[in-house]
Amino acid sequence: MSPVSAEHATSPDPAPARGVRDLTVGSIPRHLVLFSLPMLAGSVLQVAYSVVNGVWVGRGLGPDALAAVTVSVPAVFVLIAIAAGLTLATNVLIAQHAGAQQWGRVKCTVQTSIVLVMSLSLLLTAVGLFFASDLLRLLNTPEPIFPMALSYLRLFLWTLPFSFALFLIGSMLRGVGDSQTPVYFQAVSVLINAVLDPLLIFGLLGFPQLGLNGTAVATIVAQAVAVIGLFYYVERYRPVVSPDWRRLRVEAHTARALILIGVPSMIQQSVVSIS
Repeated sequence: MSPVSAEHATSPDPAPARGVRDLTVGSIPRHLVLFSLPMLAGSVLQVAYSVVNGVWVGRGLGPDALAAVTVSVPAVFVLIAIAAGLTLATNVLIAQHAGAQQWGRVKCTVQTSIVLVMSLSLLLTAVGLFFASDLLRLLNTPEPIFPMALSYLRLFLWTLPFSFALFLIGSMLRGVGDSQTPVYFQAVSVLINAVLDPLLIFGLLGFPQLGLNGTAVATIVAQAVAVIGLFYYVERYRPVVSPDWRRLRVEAHTARALILIGVPSMIQQSVVSIS
């Protein structure tokens, strides 16, 4: 698909958009507070996965297992920060196009973002799996816990595609004025994670006993449920940002804008975790 012309890029589309919240109507300060609070809650919930896993591992498997989890967290957080930075660009572009009532450009941003973000998530997952051992060596992981940490990290890296998808859907919804729905699904995901952790760690109620790796599997399942639920919600209630899975493609003009906005944000978001 070729880049859009300047005339088309600035002209509103005539078709109405169902599921878009107009934050320019009513009290702006009130909208800002109500819009930002769920985003703060979402940041807390993102950390909650690690906290929940750490509580069960520390109480049930001991200090060595907890150390294996702890040493893996910074590496994963760097990659999650990349997701947060890149999907911020999706949020910005969708909000701009929705505000200008350019629904075709909104859909184009959705399609392009899904291809770019999910491709990057799979690439980073593959790179992480390949260099997992080198990364743990770089972090001076103690030898007694190295095998355990390596096994956990390689499994936990499979949460990346789902984490990237959660960030992406959340950015798309925030772009059309909905910052609350992603938090609801994320809260349910954390709850599922908390319930599955003991079942998979200790093999309760007929579940397989996976030990430390059970926490990684629990997080994968919990996030997968949230992603599926969110895509269903978007399809039904926010069709303006619902992807057309049969026509996913990268549009050059949109991809360039996403990269120009997203890369500086990715670097900024990653600095703390890298340090």
